[in-house]
Amino acid sequence: MGMRFKELEMHNFGPYLGTQSLSFGIKRPLMLVHGPNMTGKTSLLNAIRWALYGHALNRFGKPMTLMHLINSEAYESRDWIMSVEVSFEVDGIQYNLERRIQPKDSSIPPRVDNDFEVKLFLRRDGRHLDAGEVQTEINRILPEQTSRFFLFDGELLNEYETLLATADKQATLIKESIEHILGVPALMNAIADLMTHLRDAARRQQNLAKQDHKAQIYAAEAARIESEIATQEKDLAELRVHHEGLERRQNDLDDTLQAVAGIEADVIRLQDLENQVRGLRDEQQRLRQENRDKLTDAWRDIIQPKIQRHLAILEEESNKQINTLQRVGQLQTELRNIEHLLTLGVCPVCGQRQTESSFPGYQTRKNELEDEFAGLEFDQQRLTQASESIRKLREVKPSYAIETVTNNEKRLLRIGVDLADLEWKIDEINDRLKSHDRSEIARNRRTYIEVTKELGILEKAITEKKRVIDGLQDQASRNRANISAVSGPEMQRLNREVQLCEDLTSLFARAIVRLRDDLRKSVEQDATDIFLRLTTDKSYKGLRINEHYGLTIIGADDREVEVRSAGAEQVVALSLIGALNRNAIRQGPIIMDTPFGRLDPKHRENILKFIPTMAEQVTLLVHGGEIDRSRDLEGIKDQIDKEYEINHPSSRRSELVTVGALDTV
Repeated sequence: MGMRFKELEMHNFGPYLGTQSLSFGIKRPLMLVHGPNMTGKTSLLNAIRWALYGHALNRFGKPMTLMHLINSEAYESRDWIMSVEVSFEVDGIQYNLERRIQPKDSSIPPRVDNDFEVKLFLRRDGRHLDAGEVQTEINRILPEQTSRFFLFDGELLNEYETLLATADKQATLIKESIEHILGVPALMNAIADLMTHLRDAARRQQNLAKQDHKAQIYAAEAARIESEIATQEKDLAELRVHHEGLERRQNDLDDTLQAVAGIEADVIRLQDLENQVRGLRDEQQRLRQENRDKLTDAWRDIIQPKIQRHLAILEEESNKQINTLQRVGQLQTELRNIEHLLTLGVCPVCGQRQTESSFPGYQTRKNELEDEFAGLEFDQQRLTQASESIRKLREVKPSYAIETVTNNEKRLLRIGVDLADLEWKIDEINDRLKSHDRSEIARNRRTYIEVTKELGILEKAITEKKRVIDGLQDQASRNRANISAVSGPEMQRLNREVQLCEDLTSLFARAIVRLRDDLRKSVEQDATDIFLRLTTDKSYKGLRINEHYGLTIIGADDREVEVRSAGAEQVVALSLIGALNRNAIRQGPIIMDTPFGRLDPKHRENILKFIPTMAEQVTLLVHGGEIDRSRDLEGIKDQIDKEYEINHPSSRRSELVTVGALDTV
């Protein structure tokens, strides 16, 4: 028969102010709760989860604090009691579970979870269980690690895609949860029991062997090996305890950091902004110093126009004097030549004798040159002064400081604007961080990293310790074979007992391998059957399972479909959950939040027809974008036992209301 919920009663839980309740259907498999987003559908799922296991999960799958769970209106009105009561039936046995919190000091408003006292009560067929028995009984009925397949958020179904990553830690955890549902731990427990019997028989065998002279050596070796195994197993147990403690510490830190994820992001953002401010202020200081340095030579740039104008005048004067000097030299040379010619009658250039008839022409030329020479004004002092002035002025080179300073001032103006913007953002973040200890957040983050590293080291140590123990077990087995050679009826009986335990242990180990293979095949077959009923793409041939129960879609060409949409992932995940429920050793109720968020109308229609067959009791928490009552429920109204609607009279309060008769749907 399995497990069935009967009634849920909440007091000040989430948006549900005061006491509100709903009754689960018992005649037909399906119940629906309709409500818009952010009105309290997930809170119903969390109420059951919190009652069973003591924590509720947010949309990221992280635990929520009690301060986030208690109704805010109730809290403000000083009603600081929150409770959830769930009644259910398991194989004909009636259970009533209540988890309640109340302030340790009713006169002081609770501020943190530690300010509350948590109480847990469980009645089984009317009899109260002892406090130490309650959580054990709950985990026997519906272990928390398997609850993910019965109480789940449809929006988080894509987590099952991690099963395709066989090396992923999350995939390993989900695989263990799946095998727990399918009954594999029962065989593993049997092996543990057999190992206990084997060691007991081996000890008796050793004690008897000590009485035989030949077997004494083997008995001593057996005692040494068993002692070493016991030491190693003790060490392994301590490592596992330490590992579990660190994992809890890691989870607690993760929850703490998740609770302040926005604050931590602000801290990181603040550090980045402060680094930007420091960088800009350093640049600002450097540019200002550069401007001061440049301005000491800025006069060079300021007087450059006057220098250039004065240089032009001086160069013009210098060129004029140089040209005059050059012309004087030319005239003096030509006059000497003409004087030579007129005196000796011979040309000094070519050496030819000139006729007297040409002399008048040379005389005229001489007169012209003498007149030109007399008109030239060359001043050596002025040339020297001009040249010296030009040299000195050219030494006054431009520094280009004005250009650099101008560009720097533009950049300084931009830096001023950026600094103002950054400082405004920093002030805004600091306002948000006023009530938070940034150093504590940073410490928690550092501790989380350190704990994660230590966990990795411990996991390697555990693996190595297991390897050592396996080696010792092999030695013990060989030594037992030597002891078994000792004769005598009592020894023969013990030998048979030891051999039987060894054979049974080996048999069960092989059986686990066989069971896992058979279960995977069965899950694959059932998941394929469900998938082909749900999918609208008829080209798919089915699903293929891997070692971690991850499912891959197989196309018409027998190849794996590598790219899967979010909707396809949801269909595959539902197929897996349906197959697990078919193969589970104990059936359980299913409560699914937002089951159709990613599905098109045809897939929604197929899944609606399938969901009532997933379990004897299925509850869907849906919003209007997923289900249209007048359109979508007509084909399954005979499967619906009850319907509720969530009214939302205020932003902080919701109410459960029963929906009208089914024949009016």
